Amino acid sequence: MRSHVAALTLFLVAVLPLGAAAAEAWTCWSESDGRNDSGAMQTTRCRLAGQSETYDYGRASQVPVVLRPQVGSDADGVCWYWTSRDSGWVMLGVDDDGKATLGIDPDGAAGGPLIIDVIYPVCTSEPSEAPTALLEAYELLARYDHPRPSAVVDPPVGAGVAGMDVFVAETPPSPWSASLVSPQSGLRIDVETFVDAVEVDWGDGASVTVPSSALGMLTGWPDGGFGHAYVTKTCAIPGGPRCHPTLRAYELTVSYLWIARYRVDRGPWLAIPVPATSTALEYDVDEILTITTAVG
Repeated sequence: MRSHVAALTLFLVAVLPLGAAAAEAWTCWSESDGRNDSGAMQTTRCRLAGQSETYDYGRASQVPVVLRPQVGSDADGVCWYWTSRDSGWVMLGVDDDGKATLGIDPDGAAGGPLIIDVIYPVCTSEPSEAPTALLEAYELLARYDHPRPSAVVDPPVGAGVAGMDVFVAETPPSPWSASLVSPQSGLRIDVETFVDAVEVDWGDGASVTVPSSALGMLTGWPDGGFGHAYVTKTCAIPGGPRCHPTLRAYELTVSYLWIARYRVDRGPWLAIPVPATSTALEYDVDEILTITTAVG
């Protein structure tokens, strides 16, 4: 698990007067002191462009320049780090493991619109800057609004019955692609995105992931191939006779799992992380009771 970076902010205010060092290009990343997980200490390690030595700080906020997030790669792959250069990336948040949610502000104007947000782990060794093609690919991908599932269910909401299969009927959108000629390099950049799988979380602890090869089976009764039967009915007041003890309805969630990727000058495809898009339904379930009566 990658290390945690403490006290992160969107733009860090310098804690020392800006002197000669401020004119240099700083690159800062997070490193552990090598102790075990329970006792590891994190260090913000920085290097000034053109210098061989590095400088260690207890926290990123102690670095004596204004830092901005940047995307690059280290020994473990694509990650984010801090730089004193203008980057076009904007920090939206960071979790306890150092994974940051980043946006892109192509105009560089404070408060300007962000065209996409992605999640990257923090760099834990010295990073190299990502090629400008990656930023251009994100800007191109932002032209496409990844839709949410329609989440059509059969039987529909309000007609669910315990012991009877429920089906999700879903038709994902067609693949999308676009291209441009980079104004920076003059090379062609291709971007494409498509639904790789559909995930259904039934809300009772069961779920199913339907791969792209089987999406044609996501239909209603009688041809649907991925039905699910709820065991326990839900009631307006949970916990009653034969009712689910805590739920008034099951939260049924349908998600598109996306693949997005880009390539430069018809080279190999490179992944672009895209979050899943989801639609949730409150699906209540009733029951049918049989009563035996005397005849004759």
